[in-house]
Amino acid sequence: MLGKGGKLIKQYAYDHTKDLHIAVNNKHIEMVKMLLDKGADINECDKNNDTPLLLSIGNKDTDMVKLLLNEGAKFNEYNTSQQTPLYFAVMSKNLNIVQLLLDKGATLCTNKKKKTSNLLHIAVENKDFGMVQMLLIKGFDVNAGNNTKDTPLHIAAKSGFVESLKTGQLLLNSSANVDVLNHIKSPNIAIESGNLEIVQLLLNKGANVNTCNNTKDTPLHMAAKSGVLEKRLIERNKEGKRIRTKRLRGFQKDGKKCIEKIDPLTRGL
Repeated sequence: MLGKGGKLIKQYAYDHTKDLHIAVNNKHIEMVKMLLDKGADINECDKNNDTPLLLSIGNKDTDMVKLLLNEGAKFNEYNTSQQTPLYFAVMSKNLNIVQLLLDKGATLCTNKKKKTSNLLHIAVENKDFGMVQMLLIKGFDVNAGNNTKDTPLHIAAKSGFVESLKTGQLLLNSSANVDVLNHIKSPNIAIESGNLEIVQLLLNKGANVNTCNNTKDTPLHMAAKSGVLEKRLIERNKEGKRIRTKRLRGFQKDGKKCIEKIDPLTRGL
């Protein structure tokens, strides 16, 4: 509230939300300007430890974000969850706000504890193609692993949606490693998820048909289990090597028909 003489009174509303936060949350840009002119702390936190900048990002209020940044809001500060405003901007799927933060020099490291950035992973998970494009242009590591060692390509391979094919193509064109070491490999993930288009895309980019996952299954084994793509995997053995099929005989029940179908195809390899 503003007292006599225009002096800002540090007063809380009934829920202990501060005046500047209330104005930001209500998208009242003129009131925000007036409060800032009268000395309101632009970086003060509310009861949820959110700054006005974080609130405006959550509201997808581009004009408010621009105002707060121009007025000196801190944009590289970590909140109590050790995450930055840029993290929340990517989560909110707002390209304009992300662009504003990056233009201001926002740090690419969005998690203080891990010292890594997982923004590209988030954009892929959100199927936000435009965001993926922007982050790649800005130099985000296309082969970086997250806390479970998945790369953005692995995230795309897991998805069963059409958008993942377009995203996967973009990642591969940006030098994503199709055979990057991981607890599970990209072709296997795509087969397990039933994403046949992504599997074909990975194979066309030279994914190793003999690469093993954490249980020592190759893509062919995964195909035998799931009943998809057995023949296509065999046809993609570019180097003329015999595809490993011995372990297929260990499968029973669900895999039996696939094994019977695969073995004759592999005899001539």
